[in-house]
Amino acid sequence: MSFLDEKWLARFDRGKLSCRSFDVTVRRLDEFDLAPEVVKIDVQGLELAVVRGGFETFRRCRPITIIEMPPPELIALLATLDLHAYYYDGKRLHRFAGNGRTRCS
Repeated sequence: MSFLDEKWLARFDRGKLSCRSFDVTVRRLDEFDLAPEVVKIDVQGLELAVVRGGFETFRRCRPITIIEMPPPELIALLATLDLHAYYYDGKRLHRFAGNGRTRCS
């Protein structure tokens, strides 16, 4: 199922659809020397790679980390730093615990 068609997008014009390719430089989070208080990660399954690439930043700054659906391996990695993964329900943050969700205390 494609979401790029008349069924899903009002006034969609297939004649204006084009694809282009871009070369981009990929850098690790640790290379930026940031000091974040909050990090929101939304990278469609690459969350573990983001935290691994920013491990020193997470260790040093200990930011609140918001992730929609972290895999268990990521929860375990954050736990080695005494950190937790959180999700936002539209009203407040909740902490992930193990494979399930639990409310923050």
